[in-house]
Amino acid sequence: MNSIPFLLRAKTMQVFGVLVLIPVAILIAALIILFFNFELTTVFSVYPFIALPVYIPFFIWNWNIGIWLHDKLPEELRFHRGVFKIAFGIMLFCLIVSAFLLHNLFGSTFMNNASLEPSFSSLGIFIPFLIATLFIMFCLAYVSYYNARTIRTLERNEAMKFSECFEDMQWIFVIPLGIWNLQPRINKIAHSTKFELIEIDNKER
Repeated sequence: MNSIPFLLRAKTMQVFGVLVLIPVAILIAALIILFFNFELTTVFSVYPFIALPVYIPFFIWNWNIGIWLHDKLPEELRFHRGVFKIAFGIMLFCLIVSAFLLHNLFGSTFMNNASLEPSFSSLGIFIPFLIATLFIMFCLAYVSYYNARTIRTLERNEAMKFSECFEDMQWIFVIPLGIWNLQPRINKIAHSTKFELIEIDNKER
């Protein structure tokens, strides 16, 4: 087993800072810069450049759960990781596509100090953007379910149903609140051996 990734071994406050405080600080800094330009198109034109730093820590955290933490499951309790990787890849791709579609739709007054005409009609850009957004939400729902199921299965040492994972799935969706519930449990799992996890499960029963 490789060394524990930082976002799985870090304390809750540290992960909260990386996943929430730092991204919010980046957004606030961007808004301060944009304060001197009152064009609404400016906000959307720089969106691709501030979105990725905001989302990257959250994606890395989810990836670590789905890959590293999943490896701690007994062979008989593991589930299809290939679907998780595909959903994760589609989510990242669609996020980048949707960001640059907004950039193309609303222009780039901030970057070029001039308005850019969209290369397609507004409707022709909005429809692909809407489709990409729907794909992002669907893939995020699956990734959240997969990771919630991974955490629950490790804690209980038995196969879990969707209804038993739904609460943790919701915590992943509302990560600023959910991190306080999930991260202490992730810490315990990450630092435990398979035998210790079975003992923890037996004590909780």
